[in-house]
Amino acid sequence: MKYLLITILLISNLLSSSLEKGIELYEAKNYKEAIKIFKVYAKQGDSEAQYRLADMYTDAEGVKQDYKEAIRLYKLSVKQGNARGQNNLAYMYKNGYGVKKDLKEALKLQKLSAAQGDTWAQSNLAYNYENGEGVTQDYKEAIRLYTLCSNSGDDWCQYSLGLMYENGNGVKQDYTEAIRLYTLSVKQNNPDAQSSLGYIYEQGNGVKQDYKEAVRLYTLSATQGSIWAQNALANMYKNGFGVKQDYKEAIKLYKLSVKEGDSWGQFNLGYMYFRGEGVPQNFVKAAELYTLSAQQDESNSQYLLGIMYMAGTGVKQNLVKGDILVNKSAKQGNELAIEYLKSIKESEPETQGKDIAIQALAINKDNDDKVMQQILLCEKEASYTQENAEICIESAHMFESLTQPSSIKMSDIITFTAYESSGSKTYTSVEDPKFEKLFLAYKRKWIGEAYFNAGIIYAAVKQQEKALEVYLKSYNVGYCNESNKCSVGRNIGTQYYNFKNDKVKAYKYLLEAAKKGNIGAQGNLDFLCKGSPWVCK
Repeated sequence: MKYLLITILLISNLLSSSLEKGIELYEAKNYKEAIKIFKVYAKQGDSEAQYRLADMYTDAEGVKQDYKEAIRLYKLSVKQGNARGQNNLAYMYKNGYGVKKDLKEALKLQKLSAAQGDTWAQSNLAYNYENGEGVTQDYKEAIRLYTLCSNSGDDWCQYSLGLMYENGNGVKQDYTEAIRLYTLSVKQNNPDAQSSLGYIYEQGNGVKQDYKEAVRLYTLSATQGSIWAQNALANMYKNGFGVKQDYKEAIKLYKLSVKEGDSWGQFNLGYMYFRGEGVPQNFVKAAELYTLSAQQDESNSQYLLGIMYMAGTGVKQNLVKGDILVNKSAKQGNELAIEYLKSIKESEPETQGKDIAIQALAINKDNDDKVMQQILLCEKEASYTQENAEICIESAHMFESLTQPSSIKMSDIITFTAYESSGSKTYTSVEDPKFEKLFLAYKRKWIGEAYFNAGIIYAAVKQQEKALEVYLKSYNVGYCNESNKCSVGRNIGTQYYNFKNDKVKAYKYLLEAAKKGNIGAQGNLDFLCKGSPWVCK
């Protein structure tokens, strides 16, 4: 009996030794030899050999990919209660590889595996609870599971738990604890932990800001193929943070992420082409990259591409497409898009075309209803035609013809309203001592607004020279004021920038509009000054 026990132990040790040899060969990527050993032991009923062989069929390592054979082997391993086999079979059910997709079965297997202490299962199950995949979202349960596998030394769990502490999900935000966990994971060369810890140092969250350390960590992560790190490191080279500014290196890194179809990389590289930084300026190339990025719902790309369509820069002008893209961006909460739409809304004339028509008819009784209907077209978005621009100009001329209040007959019922700080005040008689002054101010408002409307329409129908001409007329009669935030000044500035390439004049008008509170003009001004700082000195 004694000899029998010794023999069994010797055979067991030999088997174990041979299986370990198979594992060594697998880790050395000698799949052909490893698979021979795993097949022998799997046939003998070894649960570890069964799941390892199943892994190789799943990932096509040394054999042709065969999900059905993988499922068969995983099930054999699971029958013996192997924790890793349970976790890996759960993965197959979750994704529907070789079996019908079944999230309930996947969850059941994950829980069995996690209960046995399998760190992969604990990590996967924690991820499900964190993101509400197949279960009700539960940060506390996610933290409990991440803590278990983190304490077992799993680098992904250390990283994931660190991320929850950094963001304050399910726990009080704690940068110190996040840094501790990221550091543990970084020691095991985890690329996501490297990039996350790099970001902590870049921002100075919980530590003294250290660009050089951020660059070191981003480099480690980017070298391992982290797309996020490639973009982050490219930004550091682009801006000269922690390294000497190097546009070429930035572009090289952006291109790596673009190759992987990354929307953020597409946006960043597009921006380099748009600005001509490290590459010849190329609006067409920028638009192409923004398009790829916008198709993945990247809000910055949607916004800038929308502006390019509106201006006809790098793409054929398309106001409708531009409007759709900017609105899509705004719906995602993009601040630039929101501010742009807000500024556009604020720049709309306080009074619509109906008021212009009423005033024109009051001044010239010979006009009939047909004329009034034509003038009403001045403000309608669907009526961007040269004819309607000319109608706006005609209405401006009508007001210009009124050189003094006395030209208005007392029999004509005309009301002029002056908007004052105390509210509105109405005057119906030229005999009022304040009437003349208010009349002239009101007349300038109508002339300026009519020219402004004409400019909008001319710009929409691609007659940029005429647009600029009437915008300047609007400006010259004093339409650039606090109440309308000098919208005409902003439009003149963008016309000079986009179509005249006159950055000095663009700066002059944009600056005036910005000083009067025009948010859109301020955004344009920031863009101009970043691209051409010499203009703004």
